[in-house]
Amino acid sequence: MTTVLPCRKACDRASVQSLPKVQNTSTSAQGIQIVVTNESKGFDVLDSLPVLQVGDREFNISGYPENGDTHTLFFYLSTDDFGQFQSGQDIVVRNGTSVYQFGKLIP
Repeated sequence: MTTVLPCRKACDRASVQSLPKVQNTSTSAQGIQIVVTNESKGFDVLDSLPVLQVGDREFNISGYPENGDTHTLFFYLSTDDFGQFQSGQDIVVRNGTSVYQFGKLIP
């Protein structure tokens, strides 16, 4: 499943993709991968963890693609966490002092 989330700028986008399994140390669990893309300039690489904020909830399990492209970030969360999202919540990525706004969540 892929859902494209609306964004403030045409060059930035966020999408949600279902993951069959997310490896968590020695166990496997169902999970969700949220992909955010900043095509205009990429995400700043700083000495801090990127944080995805959806409404008042924050998620910091993240990574860049294997090819090292800094225009894309992946965030991983449980299906339970994802199920608590509500329409109209703001989607924001923070990394240090850099803030990237991706608009509001639409189901």
